[in-house]
Amino acid sequence: PANTSCAAAMERVKGVQEVLAGALKDDGMEVAPFLVDWYNEAIARGEYGERFAIPSAAKDTVAFIVTSGPAMWDAFETWYATCPADDLPRSDPVDSFANRRIARAVADLEAAAAGRWAGLSPRVLTEGWDYARSQAVVLVQTAGHVAGVARFYQVKDVADRAALDKWSDGRKRVGESDKVFPVAVHPKWGGWFAYRAVVVVDGLTCPALPHVEPRDVLPSDEARSAALIKFSEGWGDRDLPMTPAPEAEYSDNAKLYFGIRVPRAEKTALLQRIRGAAKEAGEEAYAAGGGGEGGAGGAGGDA
Repeated sequence: PANTSCAAAMERVKGVQEVLAGALKDDGMEVAPFLVDWYNEAIARGEYGERFAIPSAAKDTVAFIVTSGPAMWDAFETWYATCPADDLPRSDPVDSFANRRIARAVADLEAAAAGRWAGLSPRVLTEGWDYARSQAVVLVQTAGHVAGVARFYQVKDVADRAALDKWSDGRKRVGESDKVFPVAVHPKWGGWFAYRAVVVVDGLTCPALPHVEPRDVLPSDEARSAALIKFSEGWGDRDLPMTPAPEAEYSDNAKLYFGIRVPRAEKTALLQRIRGAAKEAGEEAYAAGGGGEGGAGGAGGDA
């Protein structure tokens, strides 16, 4: 009976993951399961204690980390170019796109659960800031690490810190912060990815969920130091000495939009170009289809 129960729990986890992944695949996002207990235990061992813990109703509750890769930008551009003007978000259009798609995926899960898995109740913890508590909603890099998605590198993972010390000294000399921020590196996309949300599925428990270790794609101290330095400098350069090399990276438009040092005006101009290109394409298609004076219908009328 115990084995039967375990197998049934694994099948439910697999089924839930398939629903979420299926809904998000075309939007360039992936999902991976983990136990909330794994995340909370990792948080408790860190410097913040239980401050960022995820409350769950039961032990062994399963959650899913949502990760976006380079392909999400392409899906975003398509959506942003064709979205009705009155439905466009007023700010943070990329985050709004991701959040809307995740909400739609969760709605699909709720519909599926009603017929297949009674008692499941998903809730979304979006990546971002909780202004009421003046802290992050959830530490997504830790969630991604315990889910086996991307290894979370910290200073403690570097044995020979000569490169970090040299960088720190240089920053201090010019009056800049020498704080080293930890960084997550994806085995397929390197630094060209983002965590979008954690979906906690209350009512879904699986004590035997396999705990997958994230791949170590930066095995040397030199490579780890380089990644930590680049991330701490704002991630303007995401080329990493990782093994193997990333399968894909952001498009030029995505690099511009996500660039931390790119002025807001340039990002706004990029969004306007995306909308403008779609409008011009639509007008050309309309004309080619005979709707404009220069279209086939106009030529026929003159003949």
